[in-house]
Amino acid sequence: MSTWSDVQSHVRGRYRLQTDTPQHFILAWQIEDPKRSLDEALVQGVHCQTLTVSEQTFLILRAEVCSERALNPLAALHHSARLILGALVLSGNHYVLRYTMPLRSLDLADLDYALEYLAREAAGTRQRLAHQGAQPVRGSD
Repeated sequence: MSTWSDVQSHVRGRYRLQTDTPQHFILAWQIEDPKRSLDEALVQGVHCQTLTVSEQTFLILRAEVCSERALNPLAALHHSARLILGALVLSGNHYVLRYTMPLRSLDLADLDYALEYLAREAAGTRQRLAHQGAQPVRGSD
């Protein structure tokens, strides 16, 4: 059984944290791209915090993708349906990738996979949108 303290110790030992507080952390994931130099590497933030509902505690992971204007709602739904983990959701005026994991049965290897997946997917989606310019992304199945 994992605890929030276990999670914090694990990520502190493995990742570079941008923010580290008792309630949450934000890690900076450097996305290597063979087409870019190390100075131009993409850096994606992934935010993690806990949420307790009916005496069950969950980890909430989220990675910002883009503003709501960069992606039309139908394309967002299509994109979300293709994700392996989590969902693309509208939070305020930004789309974020969000994934929830129960803390009680958390495996730290699964957490590592989820953190990397969210970081890579968010950065890759944001990069594809930037290359498409101001044109809305069309959803496809």
